[in-house]
Amino acid sequence: MTTARVISEADIVPHRAAGYRLENGEVKNQEWVSPTLNTTADGALYFSVSDVIKWDAAVRARAILKPESWNRILQPVTLNSGKTWPYGFGWFLDERGGHPLQQHSGSWQGFKTQLSRFIGEDVSIIVLANLAEAKSGEIRRWYRRDHESQARRACPSSDRRSRTSGYFETHAPAGGCASRNARPC
Repeated sequence: MTTARVISEADIVPHRAAGYRLENGEVKNQEWVSPTLNTTADGALYFSVSDVIKWDAAVRARAILKPESWNRILQPVTLNSGKTWPYGFGWFLDERGGHPLQQHSGSWQGFKTQLSRFIGEDVSIIVLANLAEAKSGEIRRWYRRDHESQARRACPSSDRRSRTSGYFETHAPAGGCASRNARPC
């Protein structure tokens, strides 16, 4: 991973995207946030889509950490009551079509993200948006095992989606899907 870093308002970061918001239907710059709030990894990181793809590959390979750490990260937490909750360390744990789904989302300073990993199908969907009102979680709904034709419309290379990635651009406000143009990463 070559671009991941803590946010710095002072540094010149090549290819840095700006975060935006909608105000009365008009796109505006994000609200000002004190730099003292940008000191933790819970939203104060810059990274490229290439680095997120590398991170996804590392998670898939269970790299970097010990196997027992991955087991804890990707298991539901046990509450004080003894009940479990479908959240690991940083991952919401769900199921779609009988297969595990691991996902995490976030938003900060005019940006929205969503990483959804469909484990049984070897598919990951990564969404990085720079509009606070973007519906970044909606794009994963395009991918439905039982609606293969929808997936083909959303991703022209759906027959090879586990080995391919693409760049999808929306031109409608608030994360709408007026058009999608796929380009290889």
